[in-house]
Amino acid sequence: MATSTLNNCDNTNPSLTPTESKKDRSPINDEICRRQEVKRISGLSKSALYREIAAGRFPAPVRIAARTVGWRKSEIAAWISSRPRVYSAIEQ
Repeated sequence: MATSTLNNCDNTNPSLTPTESKKDRSPINDEICRRQEVKRISGLSKSALYREIAAGRFPAPVRIAARTVGWRKSEIAAWISSRPRVYSAIEQ
């Protein structure tokens, strides 16, 4: 689920092809997600997002313009992967 939702982020390098693997992407070619997309992907509200950043539990944004920030897609994907899974009693 996380991989498909992350594909909607703005691509900062349009020369990247959809067939490239994650290992082929260096940090310089990483995609940038804006706050609305990060909120949608993470499920966090704006205030919860910034509270988690302040506590060091969520990746910090990067400045992309004078008054604009975004988050690296790879860091958001790593955060999602680090989250513990919650299993219901039925699945156990």
